[in-house]
Amino acid sequence: FHPAVAADLAQPARPTGVLGLLTAALSLRYAEGYQPFTVLCCDNLPENGRLLRAAVVDFAHRIDPPLAARIAAEVAFPCTMVDRITPAPTAETLAEAERLTGCTDLCAVEAEPFHQWVIEDNFPTGRPDWAAGGAVFVHDVAPYEQMKLTMLNGAHSMLAYLGVLVGHRHVRDVMADPALHVLVRRHLAAAAALLPPLPGIDLGAYADDLAQRFANPALAHETRQIAMDGTEKLPQRLLAPARQAIAQGRDPRPFAFAVAGWMRHALATDEAGGALTLHDPRAAEIAAALARVGGSAPSIYQALDSLPGLFPSALSGSQIWSSALIEALDRMLTQGVAAAIEVEAFGA
Repeated sequence: FHPAVAADLAQPARPTGVLGLLTAALSLRYAEGYQPFTVLCCDNLPENGRLLRAAVVDFAHRIDPPLAARIAAEVAFPCTMVDRITPAPTAETLAEAERLTGCTDLCAVEAEPFHQWVIEDNFPTGRPDWAAGGAVFVHDVAPYEQMKLTMLNGAHSMLAYLGVLVGHRHVRDVMADPALHVLVRRHLAAAAALLPPLPGIDLGAYADDLAQRFANPALAHETRQIAMDGTEKLPQRLLAPARQAIAQGRDPRPFAFAVAGWMRHALATDEAGGALTLHDPRAAEIAAALARVGGSAPSIYQALDSLPGLFPSALSGSQIWSSALIEALDRMLTQGVAAAIEVEAFGA
């Protein structure tokens, strides 16, 4: 268990962690004869409400099974999705916040003007009119999560790996690179083609907005930040869309090129031969796998494709996928990443 969870399980009457606090609060509501509140989860995980519900019910079951049964039956945990680019704060961020407010705020973050908040409309006892402030209430948040993961996050990962490798520090720098700009637009189009229609959403306009948001000159969003934790992000952002593209008979090449960029990034050197730090929970495992093989594209592909639980069998067994990925990776290794980007964007 996480230390906070373990501590609250040991002393449930004196909780300090989220699960313990929520469980204790719901227990008090029931004890006083009040209806349970709705638990609105606002983190950035897919199906966040369902994940939190499972965690709270499991926690409660360990200390009070009847309470757990009531929570499972009666408490709503709506899912939410937020779409807003928020770069990691820097010293400049904190200094700007202090200049504007006259206060020292160590929690200050930068954010773009765009924002979208989609909320599952599951509030048994009513809710504030957040729609008046722009929130979108829907029956199912999942299609909106899929749009964001496939288009925004997928394109972000692609441009981050390649941007880091060729020395582009910020996303805005990537978008100023003509070849990478073309590949970002290609990726957005390929991702949009996989998505079902969404009421009130024009996917073409959303792609245009994303390109403009990425290019925002005032937003210092570092490519190395986005490139972190690749093994946790690849499945949702790039591998699932690639598998879907193949299943629909579409060309998976845009996604294969992005994953080739991740594989080249996993070698932990940039285009100029400088060392890169691989910030990934499986970094040691990746390094060990690569240390056992040679430097050819097929051997690197095989080593990383064999990492347990990462690549789905539908991709590993696809000749179309492996050929496109190995071809892209081979060009990055033999001709250089910048040259591979040029060829991919504009042809040989």
